[in-house]
Amino acid sequence: MAEPNDAATERYRLRPETVVTDRGEGPAVVFAHGTLMDRTMFDSQVRALSEEYRTVAYDLRARTDQYATEYDLYDLADDADALTDALGTDSFVLCGMSMGGFMALRFAERYPDQLEGVVLIDAIAEPHTDAEREQYREMAEQAREDGTFADFMVDVAKNQLFGATTLEENPDLVEQWVERWRTYPTEGFYQDSALHVQRYHPFEPSEPSE
Repeated sequence: MAEPNDAATERYRLRPETVVTDRGEGPAVVFAHGTLMDRTMFDSQVRALSEEYRTVAYDLRARTDQYATEYDLYDLADDADALTDALGTDSFVLCGMSMGGFMALRFAERYPDQLEGVVLIDAIAEPHTDAEREQYREMAEQAREDGTFADFMVDVAKNQLFGATTLEENPDLVEQWVERWRTYPTEGFYQDSALHVQRYHPFEPSEPSE
């Protein structure tokens, strides 16, 4: 868990412009992406909602220069608190996809007074299955060892993150993300995947890092 002066969390407070897309005025909606994604996954929602709402989409640690730090879901919640504090947004709806949704549940636990609501996209409030946890562990360890994402990992990610309709009708979008994934430092994927493997349940104490 982050200490009060944790450099990674303070980055969100002191340099929010480097990690955020902030558009519109009105009631605020904050978007937090999932593993392997970044804030641009919400570009369409930002465009659609920014005429009536303040829309804030931001990059979680794995997409920043702090990707190699060890952290848990509470740390990510503290990052979100630091960011919204820096932006002067003290009341908002928090919309989280997958990892962003797991973080949103921790944020709701730690900072309930700041929330007008929580939207969960492809996120759960229960443990992953043992098989799912093992899959994350194996992929993360192999990516860390190889320094690259194997083709089978890319195929798994494509089928987890995109529905059948998108895979069939919008393959260009899928390939754009695949190309982006291949540029990511694998250590960032390793650290992010640890949250699925070791600290996977939003309402149970975190397990210690191995």
